[in-house]
Amino acid sequence: MARTRSETKNYFIRELGNNSFNDKEEFIKAVKLYNIKTHKHFEVVESYPDIWSVKCKLHTQGCKWKLRACKRKRSGSFDIKKYTGPHTCLDLNITQDHPNLDASLIAQEIQHLIKEQPSTSSSALSTEVVNKLGYTPSYKKKIWIAKQKAIEHVFGDWDRVVDHVEFRRVFWAFDPSTKGFKHCRPVISIDATHLYGKYKGKMMIAMGVDGNNQILPLAFAIVENESYACWSWFLSHVKKHVVKDSEGMCLISDRHAGILKHFINQFNDKFHNSQLKALAYRVGSQNQIRKFNSFMEEIGKINPKARQWLKEHGPKKWTLAHDGGKRYRLLTTNLSEIFNSVLKGTRFLPIAVCVQLTFYRLVHYFDVRHLMGFSAQANGDMYTPHVLAKQAALMSKAGAHSSRDFNRQKGIFEVITQKGKMSK
Repeated sequence: MARTRSETKNYFIRELGNNSFNDKEEFIKAVKLYNIKTHKHFEVVESYPDIWSVKCKLHTQGCKWKLRACKRKRSGSFDIKKYTGPHTCLDLNITQDHPNLDASLIAQEIQHLIKEQPSTSSSALSTEVVNKLGYTPSYKKKIWIAKQKAIEHVFGDWDRVVDHVEFRRVFWAFDPSTKGFKHCRPVISIDATHLYGKYKGKMMIAMGVDGNNQILPLAFAIVENESYACWSWFLSHVKKHVVKDSEGMCLISDRHAGILKHFINQFNDKFHNSQLKALAYRVGSQNQIRKFNSFMEEIGKINPKARQWLKEHGPKKWTLAHDGGKRYRLLTTNLSEIFNSVLKGTRFLPIAVCVQLTFYRLVHYFDVRHLMGFSAQANGDMYTPHVLAKQAALMSKAGAHSSRDFNRQKGIFEVITQKGKMSK
């Protein structure tokens, strides 16, 4: 038995879930989801602030489905005024995408993911849409645009956030970080990464290492580029707000030719020998002069020019054995590289939101480490897990060594290592 027009409208309303909607956007979303769910397509006939009407895309084939909704003057709600249905069409063109699954609808469906993690990949967002709606939207035309719309909706519009002021640079650091650095090794690792949002530039990062050998984010900045002037400006603020009156600070940067990883790559580019490259890395990473000299001799036996090249580049700049202990065995900027992955999702956000997001992530960072520290204190631990592990490893190694005292008062003694070599 065929339904009457009233019954058909009531059935459609039940499918939508409501007859009255708070606004036009909410109503359009419901109609789109209905047509996607039923695998039907529609096209817009009218679209004004207070009117929206659509009809079946296959109306030329005889399908009479159409509807018209208007905004109520008193309540402001959007209600269905006219409806003809249901769809009687049959679309034989089966596709993975749906024409009514546009970027605006996708943005609404993925907002919860963007709010939780702005760096959510496009593939993950696409998977979310497929699981929810059963269609696979195109990346370039829909997913990417939808992601930008979702970011704008969750975090705000770029132009509204900066409020039309001329922006050049901004530096920020949080009090727990600057206070915590007083208890860290006097080493700061710096790095910079690209921004991918509407306004291009660079984000600069400064980090320390805490007593458990974990990164301690210290300061951030957004600048126009990686020029000498920008680095000088950033480091002057790091000095003023983080380092303050501390002396003997060591700075590690990818931009410094003394970083071991990059230095060894330069060495290998010149001599093209994997054995020499491995030995050169061991030279740079040894903290004992005796072992440094031993590996340098091995390099000299293989290629005297390679040894001479290393000596000419100043061992103080790239080796632990000759750095006076200032690097505290930190050889590369991997600390900043790791934190870059944490900040990856912030690099295409508005600047004010970027600052806000670093704040909330650091709140979580300190909260987790506070619980770890509190637990260690409750257990009566005097040292961090990293220090305890180092102590255990050294004790195990020292168990196979023996010593002979020559003058205990002057601290002169001899240690016989596992390999039978002696050091004084």
